Amino acid sequence: MTGLGDHQRGVRDLARAWACGRRGSWPPPAGVDARRFLEDLAPLPYLATLLPVIDAGALPADAAEVHRQLTRQIARRSGSMLLELERLLPRLSAVGGPPVVLKGAALALTAYERPEERWFLDVDLLVERPDVDAVCEHLAAAGFAPVAGVAPPELYD
Repeated sequence: MTGLGDHQRGVRDLARAWACGRRGSWPPPAGVDARRFLEDLAPLPYLATLLPVIDAGALPADAAEVHRQLTRQIARRSGSMLLELERLLPRLSAVGGPPVVLKGAALALTAYERPEERWFLDVDLLVERPDVDAVCEHLAAAGFAPVAGVAPPELYD
């Protein structure tokens, strides 16, 4: 690839390391301030996927501290989503058939001794087609709103 800046190359390399299963093997890109690079990664939606690839022990002290802060932040967010899921599942089951928890949250709850160690960005639920509107209304009443840019429900048929 040409025309990539150091930060873009760093994100690309992180994604490649993650895809190849080389967790903990990524060094900061040459010529990039590691602390600034991590701070720039923080707002990215896929940070929870990329952060574990970074070997915090290989980072300078200031960057390692940013890494620790981001790690705690993502673990807290995943834990909060699991608590919210625990609160909502019985209510959603009362609205229709019981939702099926998929992907990250399902793995956290079933395959990890410590669920907070499985990071995820959202909670994916599968509900039967006739229950979709009622579940969405219930979620809206609980304070949830659709995410902008997500495909409309009719595309999920």
